[in-house]
Amino acid sequence: MKNKRGMLSRFYTGNKGMTLIEILIVVTIIGIVMTVVGAGVMKKFRQARMQTSRLAMQQVASAITAYQLDHGKIPSASEGLKVLVGDYLDSDKNLQDSWGHDFHYEVPGPKGQPFEMISDGPDEQGGTDDDIKYSDIKQ
Repeated sequence: MKNKRGMLSRFYTGNKGMTLIEILIVVTIIGIVMTVVGAGVMKKFRQARMQTSRLAMQQVASAITAYQLDHGKIPSASEGLKVLVGDYLDSDKNLQDSWGHDFHYEVPGPKGQPFEMISDGPDEQGGTDDDIKYSDIKQ
């Protein structure tokens, strides 16, 4: 059956809509682009959280130094970092990493350092390769 233009009506109906195949191709392309872009964004987001945790550790280390100047010693392991809240830090939130977990505090620290602070990092498990250690930042 032919239409007015001489083409088979089966191939040309005059509709300007998209076929299901065209829609699926567009959705697939958008999915691929979002996967590539999303992976890059997530990597940057993880790096930003790690950097925020490092900065928080440096802030707590400054508070430990101020405590040491006032008391002649750093907080003991039994006192912990909570002794800094109030006079040296605003709240308990300052004693947490970017994932909302408290820093681990050890006295004495490694290699002759007076103390060590450790964040469990993105996997939130201690003793793994992604842990953030204050002694590594300080160098």
